[in-house]
Amino acid sequence: MWYLKKGFVLTKENLAKRNWQGRKTCEFCFELESIRHLFFQCHYAKFLWHATFIILGIRQPILKIYSIIGQNKVVRNKTYRYQ
Repeated sequence: MWYLKKGFVLTKENLAKRNWQGRKTCEFCFELESIRHLFFQCHYAKFLWHATFIILGIRQPILKIYSIIGQNKVVRNKTYRYQ
């Protein structure tokens, strides 16, 4: 989680900031690959989170996902459940 909060995950968006010349889109759904997209917005990520919770037999947590990664400005005080 620390890497997510600090923005150290090498997504294609972060690589592009370091002059990487490859495609900047998600390999699964072709949206811009950012930290937020890769871990919370991509349909494949949502599926994997959901499957993980089912396999481990735990309830899906209710999180303020944007507060975790420090992007409160996009969505203010909305609570999300992984679906």
